[in-house]
Amino acid sequence: MEINEKKLKEILKEQRKEYQEYFGVELDKRMVKQGNEFKKHVDVRFEKQKKEFQKYTDNIVAKQREEFQNHTGALAEEFQSQTQAVAEQYSGINRKLDSHAEMIAGLAEDVTVIKEDIIVMKEDITAIKTELNTHSEKISSLTENVGTIKEDVKFIKGALDKKVDHKDFIVLERRFSLFEANSGR
Repeated sequence: MEINEKKLKEILKEQRKEYQEYFGVELDKRMVKQGNEFKKHVDVRFEKQKKEFQKYTDNIVAKQREEFQNHTGALAEEFQSQTQAVAEQYSGINRKLDSHAEMIAGLAEDVTVIKEDIIVMKEDITAIKTELNTHSEKISSLTENVGTIKEDVKFIKGALDKKVDHKDFIVLERRFSLFEANSGR
C-alpha cells in the first residue's frame, strides 16, 4: 500500500479526531462515574444516619411514652418526685441533643471537606484540559514537520532520478577506457 501525502493527512486527521473523541468521552464518563459514585456514597451515609437517628428517636419516644403511661395514675400522689424525674430526663435529653448537634456539626465539616475536594478536582480537570491543549498544539506542529519532511523526500527522490547510478558509472568508465585505447591515446 502506497501512502501519499493526502492519504497521510487523512490518516492523521482520523487519528486526531479519534484521540479527541476518546479523551473527551472518557473524561466525561469518568466525571459522571465519579459524580454518581460520590452521590451514591453520600446517599448511603445519609440514609444510614437517617435510619439510625429515626430508630434512636423512636426508642426514646417509646420509652418516654411507656414511662408516662406508667406514672400517670400515680402523678397526683407523687407529683414532686415525678417532677424531679422529668427534670432528670430533660437534662439527659439535652445532653443527647447536644451530642446530636455535635454530630451534625461534624457532618457539616465533612461536607465542607467534600466541597474543598471538589474544588481541587475542578482545578485538576482544568490542568488536564490545559495539558491536552498543549498536546494538541504539539501534534499540530509534528504534522507540519511531517509535511516538510515529505516535501524534502520528494525533492531528494527527484534529484536521484537525474544522477547516474554507480554501476552505470563503472560501465561508462570502462567503455571510455576502451575508446581511448582504440583511438590510440
